[in-house]
Amino acid sequence: MIAALHKKGVVSLGDVPEAYLPDLELNVVFDYLETLQKENSPLLWEIQDFTQAFEHTKSFSVIDFLQRRYTVEIKASDAIGAAMPIRAVMDFLKRHGANPYQISPVDEHKGNTIIGLGTGQNTGPRAKWNGLAHWVYMYYPGSIYQNGAMISLADVKKQAQDMAGETWITMCQIGI
Repeated sequence: MIAALHKKGVVSLGDVPEAYLPDLELNVVFDYLETLQKENSPLLWEIQDFTQAFEHTKSFSVIDFLQRRYTVEIKASDAIGAAMPIRAVMDFLKRHGANPYQISPVDEHKGNTIIGLGTGQNTGPRAKWNGLAHWVYMYYPGSIYQNGAMISLADVKKQAQDMAGETWITMCQIGI
């Protein structure tokens, strides 16, 4: 999502070649978490709780994650990122000058929005967040930028079904 926002010019990460975006994205996340830590923000612990709600990151510690920045060489291919609930996404965007606003109700026919995808169910480890699972940036209605390519929103939802066995819906939408 961060790379997509940078490519669209919504969030500036500086003048960087495409090949360096994954490393830069990781550094932006580290910087954001370190800022929250310095501020003693409760968002830091909300991010930790949300990240722990996923099976592959259930032992995630935000403190350990931040310490890795200076003690371990992290490659984009093996880095575990922090998952952000909606309050953290909104805060992150505001801090990076995006001036977001939440759109309600969801309208998949609007472009230039960030979409929160998930099950919409209040059961399981992500129940507190109604099954929220993934954020994507939608340039144009139905067109998502993900992993360096434009794909359809329908394909993203199908990938979730194929990979995780979850039926994803558009749960929330943030306009930029």
